[in-house]
Amino acid sequence: MILGAFTAGVILMVVDRDTATHPHFRLKLEGIGYGFLIPVFFVSSGLQFDVSALRASASMLAWVPVFLVALILVRGVPALLYRHALATGGPSWRVCCRGHSSPSLSPRCRSGRPLV
Repeated sequence: MILGAFTAGVILMVVDRDTATHPHFRLKLEGIGYGFLIPVFFVSSGLQFDVSALRASASMLAWVPVFLVALILVRGVPALLYRHALATGGPSWRVCCRGHSSPSLSPRCRSGRPLV
């Protein structure tokens, strides 16, 4: 499912290079993707998740808190470093983060969208 969506995006980028004739097409396509298709993917993935297999093994269940802590560290520490860098306003951060503030960072950290 994910590979098919990626392939469709690559094909769309190659075939449809002219955005001047229909400037809002990609914006609408992103709205459909993030608003409908991605939630459907996660719901279908959740329906296929086998909770009984997770509860069957104590060692597997013990890994759940470890992964939660790792997730918090991986998502939280860069956000805190970014916020600190914006507050101190170091010379390299002024150039690459011009116009950004810590509230603009919070949706990206919550939704898992990269900072690229």
